[in-house]
Amino acid sequence: MGSDINSQWHLIRRILCHYESRPRPLRPPPLAPFHAALRSAFLACPANRVGADSTPTLATDAAGELWPSPPDITLYVQGRPIEAHRVILAARSPYFRTKLATEWRNRKEVTFSSRHSLSFKLMHMLVDFFYSDRCEVAAEDLEDFARICKACKCTGMVKRLTAHKKRRDTRTRELGRDYSQRPFVLQGRSMDHRAEDGLPSALRRILHDSLANSREEDLRNSELAETCRSSAYDDLADVCIKVGDRVFRCHQLILTLRSEYFKTRLSRRTDFLHSNGGELPLLEEHDVSAEAFEKMLEYVYTDELEDLDDDDPLSMAEELFDIASRYLLFPLKRVVADLLLPHLDLDLVSPAEICRWLMLSDMYDVAKVREHCQDIIDRNFEAFAESQGSSGPCF
Repeated sequence: MGSDINSQWHLIRRILCHYESRPRPLRPPPLAPFHAALRSAFLACPANRVGADSTPTLATDAAGELWPSPPDITLYVQGRPIEAHRVILAARSPYFRTKLATEWRNRKEVTFSSRHSLSFKLMHMLVDFFYSDRCEVAAEDLEDFARICKACKCTGMVKRLTAHKKRRDTRTRELGRDYSQRPFVLQGRSMDHRAEDGLPSALRRILHDSLANSREEDLRNSELAETCRSSAYDDLADVCIKVGDRVFRCHQLILTLRSEYFKTRLSRRTDFLHSNGGELPLLEEHDVSAEAFEKMLEYVYTDELEDLDDDDPLSMAEELFDIASRYLLFPLKRVVADLLLPHLDLDLVSPAEICRWLMLSDMYDVAKVREHCQDIIDRNFEAFAESQGSSGPCF
């Protein structure tokens, strides 16, 4: 009896393995909005579309309008251009970051000579991956692609390619040659969003460098012009934003892709304060605290918030809801709501505060907070009906 069960199990396993090895078209799921927005910047210029004419043209968005943050460096591989943004290259590859901080610092074009033995197709694929966290490499290109990743010091990709090769060799011995022809596919959502070599983590490092260079001590100990001087820093910032007494060093690419508000302001460029000496353009924002603006930048760069203000999370949440509406960052409301809900508990706040947040949820149109407050009120109706605030009962 036991041998029959084992035989059936082995038969089922062989059938499943054979099904797995069959060549079939891959239909990758759509990119998340954060990754899709960045990839749209990469494909905004026709020169970056495989098969396009090799002459770079002006970058335009889907509507045909001039992109407010066009690519600022062009890589020529096998005589063909790949246009990119320095901040993305530096964030994703230690090799590019070192080069951009040294010998490529003031260069807008870089030509890889024939001695590098680089394939345009594979380099294009790697740069595309830098923007989207997704790639599909044909089996015959795996070794060459791994070599390029190693040269660019993309250790995470090299580890994944090595692990894939080991799995592929093992399964090929079990299933035959058909399995060895399957491509290597890496999809961003299949990666840990906090993976060290993932896109959000890479941009978090860039943001950390920018904030370190933007700290309040810099403003107190130097003139504003010195704070915004691009030649003194390696964070590749290309715009400064003054909020209160702080000046934040930012990247136009990230701001314009994430917020229609910043896309409009930065494309007009009429309210910038320019000065001589290689300083970055300065944009001023009013009626917002520097602490809340920094939290907003964390979301803009990484698509997440680690926490609210520890001292006063309710006030921070309220200001972030206002910022989300002002800067047209509506998905930020969902992220803030998730962090806010644990603080809206009768063990932590008064019934009057719950009622206030019920009204604020309508004001800022945050359904999740509204439902949470209504649920608390429904389950504790008597406590709310009997509660006395400064101006009487909650109701």
